[in-house]
Amino acid sequence: MDNVKKSDNLPQYTKAPLIVTSLSILLYFFLFTGVYYLYGHAMAISAIVPIIAVGWFYGLKPGIYAAILSFPVNIIMYQVVGASPMAGIMLNGGGILGTFSRASR
Repeated sequence: MDNVKKSDNLPQYTKAPLIVTSLSILLYFFLFTGVYYLYGHAMAISAIVPIIAVGWFYGLKPGIYAAILSFPVNIIMYQVVGASPMAGIMLNGGGILGTFSRASR
């Protein structure tokens, strides 16, 4: 019998994580801008898509770095589409602050 595992015979796609992560970033951009232009509200929660991809393919530390980096990227995205980030968070019920502000009404 050979000492070769079944997984050793599988092709190794070394560029797949980079491609999937890049596509998830594009998906985030199109979801964010598309929802804003269709419905008038930005969808910052779509930032979870690239964070999941980075964490899945590259591990815990890069996933945490991606999550931390998503906050300033979301603020920049709000500015790119011309929306107010504070209006999205406080007035429209986004995030923890929006949940509390809606609960106090």
